[in-house]
Amino acid sequence: MSIIAITMATRQWLRKRKQVNDKIPEDMGNDPYISTDFLYGSIEAAQDTLLQAIETLSEEEMIWRPYPETPSTGFLIWHVARVQDVLVHKYILQKPEIWTSQGWAQQFGLPIDETGQDYTGDQIAQFVEPQKEDLVDYLKTTFRAALRAVEFLASDESKKFSKDKMMQSIRYLVILNTHVNLHAGAINYIREVLSASHDLPEIAR
Repeated sequence: MSIIAITMATRQWLRKRKQVNDKIPEDMGNDPYISTDFLYGSIEAAQDTLLQAIETLSEEEMIWRPYPETPSTGFLIWHVARVQDVLVHKYILQKPEIWTSQGWAQQFGLPIDETGQDYTGDQIAQFVEPQKEDLVDYLKTTFRAALRAVEFLASDESKKFSKDKMMQSIRYLVILNTHVNLHAGAINYIREVLSASHDLPEIAR
């Protein structure tokens, strides 16, 4: 799911939410936001699902791909972390992405302004995966930022947000959670293929 698609989905959701809210009687109180406790738990669970999926994978298995133009597990981990970094920092916390501010782009030797979204088959085939340990460190850092975003939305400081901005931020977090679980499913499938093989299949390059 591209960032553009996420933005469009958010706008559509906000329009629908407004239509519903306009029909809610005034005596029902404030707009019923989704529980931040629920969001926090969902993001923690998504992180656990993703980390468990790659826990036993070797460096060789992290870069394995069934076909040259299909993503490896390493690519997917990087992509999930990058999208999470952009949406949490740029669109919710309104701070610089840690990809640049903490030097991850330089450490990985990867483009500053790319997330892996909408990559062509050729771009995927040429992608050089960072080491697993570094990928996991970056991924965990972006998850911590996502959890801080939830804490921010639950704090008094978030009152400076308009109602639409608050709902938009929550929507981003919900979609990010779906995005993580979507790619965790793909990674689990790759892991099952590798587990069913007696030997590591030839890496398609």
